[in-house]
Amino acid sequence: RFPLFFCGYSGVGKTTLSYTLEGKAVPSDLTSHTHGVATRHVVISGKKFSVWDYAGQMEYYATHEFFLLPASQAIFVICVRGDESTETAAYQLEYWLRFIKCRIP
Repeated sequence: RFPLFFCGYSGVGKTTLSYTLEGKAVPSDLTSHTHGVATRHVVISGKKFSVWDYAGQMEYYATHEFFLLPASQAIFVICVRGDESTETAAYQLEYWLRFIKCRIP
């Protein structure tokens, strides 16, 4: 299985995207945030992936690095809200790119 890491701030839609890739309906009662890291297994165009849905709350950021693999073995998806200002989205994108770069040689 090839890992897909979903990074982003809280409430940007990482969990919704992971349900969608899995081919499942998003639960209507999905109101709680992801705690730590949630994993799902999906098949896309015949390829097997494990989706790693990282919690977006700041208190979980320190735990994310324990689940990272070398960059050559993963795809990182950085999610930002579409209704954010360009500056806010750019800041969030920069944060996650720095986070990944600092933790993966």
